[in-house]
Order: sequence, then C-alpha cells, then structure tokens
Amino acid sequence: MSHLQSVLDEAVEAKRLPFLVASVANRDGIVFEGAAGEAAPGRPADRDTLFRIFSMTKAIGSAAAAILVDRGLLDLDTPVARILPEWNELQTIDGWDDGKPRLRKPVRQATVRHLATHTSGLEYEFWNEDVVRYMEATGHPSILSGLHISLRYPLMTEPGTRWDTDRVSIGWAGSWRRSTVAGSMHSVRRRFSRRSA
Repeated sequence: MSHLQSVLDEAVEAKRLPFLVASVANRDGIVFEGAAGEAAPGRPADRDTLFRIFSMTKAIGSAAAAILVDRGLLDLDTPVARILPEWNELQTIDGWDDGKPRLRKPVRQATVRHLATHTSGLEYEFWNEDVVRYMEATGHPSILSGLHISLRYPLMTEPGTRWDTDRVSIGWAGSWRRSTVAGSMHSVRRRFSRRSA
C-alpha cells in the first residue's frame, strides 16, 4: 500500500488536484491512510480535513438510518424532535404580510421517515422561491454557508404532505445520525487503528 502515497503526491505535484486525502480499509481494518497538498494556505491536508460533500450526505445519512433501523436502534416513525429537540423551534411559513413571513407552529410532527423520504417540509433555497424570500426578508444564511444555523429554514409545507428533494432534511438526519452513532464510530475507529498498528 505504500505506493498509494506516491500516487497522491504525484497528483498534487501535477496540479490535477489541490489536495487529496485517502483511506483504504478491508474487513481487518484500515490498511492505508494518506494525504497530499494543502487544504488551506499553510494547513496541510490530513485525515481530519473536512470536506463539503453536499448531496452525497443523502446516501450516507440514509444508509446509516437503515442500519440503525435494521439493528432496532431507530424507528422510522420516531418524531425528529425526540432525538433533536431543536427541531421544535422550526415553524411553517403560513403566508406573507408586507413582505415579511408569517410563521406558525407545524400541525404535524416530522418523523425520521419524513427526513429520509424528503417529505419533512423543508426545501432547498434553489427550488423554492419562498425560501429565497424568507432569506432575503430575515438575513437567514444560505445552506451553502455550511453554518449549522442554515439548517433552520422554516418548513414550506406540513411534514408528510409534499415531496421535494433537499439536503436540508438530510442535514438534519446527519445531526441525529451523529448524535446516535458518534460514540459507536469512535470506538470502531479506535479498534481498527489498534489492529492496523
């Protein structure tokens, strides 16, 4: 596996990519970890470098949820607010008054199933002009900012009443996934690191 580091180094030196982080694992654990280039000026890339992977979180969040459901650790009909109480702070847009959003408490509770099936009521700013209007009226940051607060858009519809592709739902799913499995993943990584040492 040592030749993999030279592959990373050569790709950065040839300016095919500004930086790379790679990891290879098999059933016995991690067999290679490497990085090349700078993730930011003066900051070398390493295994803890953060990447904005946008919609690729959909597959990760959904797969993690399916694993937790299969293991009996998660019920798809669990209200999101039971796992993430801050969900209760979200409101639903109920119209506009003089260019300002009129908000109300949602009538229905969003569930994990709604997050996984894109029926939570949250929608992308790219596909729904009311989200853009809300952002302009309130100064709410774009989802592209990467800020956690950007996930706190108001709901555009009641949970379970409309499908719309969005990362916002899966962003929330990522939050509960982290809160549910973070400890487990930490122990798995430690175990694999010990095996490969």
